[in-house]
Formats: sequence, structure tokens, C-alpha cells
Amino acid sequence: MPHLVVLYSANLDARTDMTALCRGLADAMISVRDEQGKQIFPTGGVRVFAFPAAHYAIADGGAAGRAAGGSGDYGFVYLNLRMGRGRGSEVKEHVGRTLEGVAMRHLQALLER
Repeated sequence: MPHLVVLYSANLDARTDMTALCRGLADAMISVRDEQGKQIFPTGGVRVFAFPAAHYAIADGGAAGRAAGGSGDYGFVYLNLRMGRGRGSEVKEHVGRTLEGVAMRHLQALLER
């Protein structure tokens, strides 16, 4: 079963719709096809989970998580996709680029700030 876990800094909850990001990522996962046009991930098996990190630190010191008293100006989003064996490196790369594109479009306004 393909699972995509999204870990993100909790300050993003007030700045973007993480549920919409999860839906977009799930839709992208079921839309990706292999070289023969076959759906890569079964619709019923796709799972996308998002968890806010209440405690975090941004390494360059730009901001710290709320629990550390930081302003929360910086944030992060981490995507970790797990899938079963049997998919070639080209398919994996294609899936990764597709998911990255969805995330980048969703977060574009935040990235510009």
C-alpha cells in the first residue's frame, strides 16, 4: 500500500490548507501512470497523512517552533513516500517529481514570502 507522510512545521496550519494539500497529493498519486499507461498506485490503497511538528528548530536560526518561543516565520514541509517493491527507478522519479510539483504549486505563495 502506498503511503505518503507529510511532516510540517505547525506554524503552517494558519497559513495554508494542509487538508487541501493532502487531497491534491492523493489525487496526483492515483493519476500517475507507468510507461504502459497503467495506474501506478491502486486507488483504494493510497493514503496521505499530515502531521504538524509542534516542536522544531530551523537550523539557520531564522525561527523556532512556538514551544521554543520563536516567531514561527520560517517553516518546512517534508514528504516521505513509501511504496512496495517492483517499481523501476524511472517510475519512482516520475512519482517524486509529480508530488513535488503538487506541493510546490500549493505552497507557492508561502515560498514567495
